[in-house]
Formats: sequence, structure tokens, C-alpha cells
Amino acid sequence: MIHGTLDCIEPPFYVTKPLIPCGNSPCPEDSLLVKNLVSYCLYAIIISIMDQTPNFSQTTPPAQNQNNNDKKILIIASIIVGVLFLIFITLLIIVLVTRSSKAPDKDDATNTTIHKPSDPPDCKGDFEDCDNEPDDETTLSPWNLITKSDVKQNEIPDHYVGNPDTKIVVIEYGDFACSHCNQFSADAEKIHKDYGDRVLFIYRNFNLGYPGSDLSQRAAEAAYLVGGEDAYWEMSKLLWSTNDWTGSIEYEDARSLLLTYSKKIGLDMVEFNDAIENYKTNGIQNKITRDKDLGIESGVSGTPAWFIDGEQVNRVFTTNIRDMLDKALN
Repeated sequence: MIHGTLDCIEPPFYVTKPLIPCGNSPCPEDSLLVKNLVSYCLYAIIISIMDQTPNFSQTTPPAQNQNNNDKKILIIASIIVGVLFLIFITLLIIVLVTRSSKAPDKDDATNTTIHKPSDPPDCKGDFEDCDNEPDDETTLSPWNLITKSDVKQNEIPDHYVGNPDTKIVVIEYGDFACSHCNQFSADAEKIHKDYGDRVLFIYRNFNLGYPGSDLSQRAAEAAYLVGGEDAYWEMSKLLWSTNDWTGSIEYEDARSLLLTYSKKIGLDMVEFNDAIENYKTNGIQNKITRDKDLGIESGVSGTPAWFIDGEQVNRVFTTNIRDMLDKALN
């Protein structure tokens, strides 16, 4: 007969701990409940058998008592094996159910739409140019002249001097706030004049992040928007003519200086000022960003950087550039 109740019995270790470990992860609560319930039952059965079995040592001979003890051990061992097997089957069912609930639905996976660059999602909302945008962005080569036909209507093409029909192409990357570019600007202008009938010279911005970089580049592009290509080069010459942009120029002083430049080259000061103010929407910022992206793609890391027919000039000196140009022309 069982002494007391299960509530008053101190359970063995396997009542509060799983009989079969669940690896590094904690066992599910339902699995632990099953294990604890089975453990309680197993413990009760063992106590019941031990208490209800007659004390053979007092009424039977030693040999018969030994046989009875062997039978008790065999019964207990059989019960334990059966319970362990039941626990194993229960755990196996729980694991299979858990995995099946976490597995993704094959139908959902196959029906998922993946938008690729060539397959953009449908336009949503009220966007004026949504239906007019091309499906694919035109890839612009860093080694070719980018003309108006290569860009969208509100974008700015490359600025160049020289002969656009020649096969010899020079691409220059510079920053008006770069002191080395400023010092080399006079030599660069002379090279343009000496080789302009046989060589195409393309100039692109490469913003180095100096205090005067942003505003000076916006001013040159604003001059183009207001006065065309000639106005761009005239504004560029004025920007190169002083070293004010290579230092820590104050914003108000810079704006005043730019208005003086615009008046000097005959630009409408109001239109010029508006172009600078609206640089994010009128194509100026897109041009500055595109120039730097093309420079990075070409391998530019500093300015001035010159490329002659795709080959970068090792050191930007007048003699080096002229030697490479003469070699390319001969």
C-alpha cells in the first residue's frame, strides 16, 4: 500500500528535469509536462510494487526469495523500458509537429514576386512622369563624352573644349576648392589652347568635400543653366582666378563673390541666384553626383586627375601631359 499521497512525496530528480535532454535549447513546455506526468506515474508504480510485494525474506527460503526479487527487478525494468519508449514516441511527435508548423508554405514561396531592376513594381500614387520613365537606366561610360542626347531633359551634359570629332579624348577631374587644381589651372588652359584642334578635353567635378567645394561647383553649373556652355567656362575661369575657394570662405562672402562673378560675365543675377538655390531640382546636384561617380568608377581618388585615352597620367605635370598627348597623336 502506498504511504501518503503523491503531493507529500519528494519526487525523484527526473520529475523536475526531463528524462531525455533537448540539446542546447530548452524543452517545450508541453514536452516537459508529458515527461513530468509520466515520471510521477512511474514513481507511483515503483512505490506501489515495492510496498505491495510480500516480504519473502521472512516466510520463504533464501533461494525462492532470490527468485522473487529477480522477478520484481524484471517487472520494474520492463515498466521503465516501456515508459521510456512512450516518452521517446511523445517527444518525436512533438518535434515533428513543431518543425511542420515552422516550415514555409511551398505555395506561398513559389507565388512570391521578386522585383528585379528590369521588372520594376507598378507605379503607385500621383507621379506625373511615372508612365514616361524608361524601364532601364542608361549606363553612361566614364570614357565617352556625355551629350544632351545621352541624358534626360532636366539633366546637364558634359562640359568640354576642343574638337569633339577627334579620337583623342582627355578627361579631367577637379575641384575648384582644391589648391593643386587651382595652381595647375593656368597650365591646363594653355594645354587646351595648344591641342584644342586635335584633342577633346572633358572637365568633370570631383567634390572633395572642402568648405568651398559645393558652392563653387553649383555656381559653375548654374552659369551653364543661365548662359550656356560659354558662360560655364567663363565662370570656371573666374573661380580658378582666386584662391578664396581653397580656404575657409564664409557662406555670405561666397554668395556675394558669386553674384559679382555673374554680373561680370553678363548673367541675369536673379536667374543665376535662383539656379544656385534650386540646385537639388534643376539638375545641378545630379550632374555633380554623376561626375564623382564616374570618377570613382575610373579610379580617381584625388585631384587633379587626368586621363588620356583611358590611361591615367601618373603625375599631373605639364611635361607629362604633353608627352602623352604627343605620343597619342603620332
